[in-house]
Amino acid sequence: MNKQNNNQDKPKITITLAQLFTLLIGIKGHPFEGIVLFTKSVLSGGKKTEALFNGGVYKMARYVFCANREYLRALELLCEKMGIDFSNFKPQAHNYANIKMGGNVICHDSDSDLPLELKRLYAQFIFHEGATIESHYFDGNMQPLTYEQVKPYLPNRDSKKQAEQLGLERENQIKIINPSLKSIREVRMYGNIYEVVAD
Repeated sequence: MNKQNNNQDKPKITITLAQLFTLLIGIKGHPFEGIVLFTKSVLSGGKKTEALFNGGVYKMARYVFCANREYLRALELLCEKMGIDFSNFKPQAHNYANIKMGGNVICHDSDSDLPLELKRLYAQFIFHEGATIESHYFDGNMQPLTYEQVKPYLPNRDSKKQAEQLGLERENQIKIINPSLKSIREVRMYGNIYEVVAD
């Protein structure tokens, strides 16, 4: 039996959202971790487009990310590799979450004084080649959709700053996502599979 099948047969350890937070901020170094996310996709055209899909488009996806990889450091290393001057790059602050909680977890700017259970928390991940293992789309009634059906409505994720300040083409840009911790359904790390359940 191959390694992938062995992983599939492993028992899952059930954890709460609070335990997920503790797990993520406690990661040391840069191990690779498997993540399963269930998210509502942002669509161009807003609610009018969502109405075409019975209230929205939802995505269930499995990824493998390198934990704790810091965005600016990753971008700096890329520029060094490509012979691009990084010294004058002026990063843009996150639109709403700039409070670092530890590990790759960030908190909504408006929630700094709230107790942990009320904070809106996000995990920051950097894409790399092969990061997406599989993905599936569903409409508001949880009926399957194809990528071709939703692709015309998915927003452009290119970085204007990386293009304008560093001259990086789309295929070379550092891409990040910041899913809510509440959207994480499963984490695989240190040989264990953790399934996240509601508190």
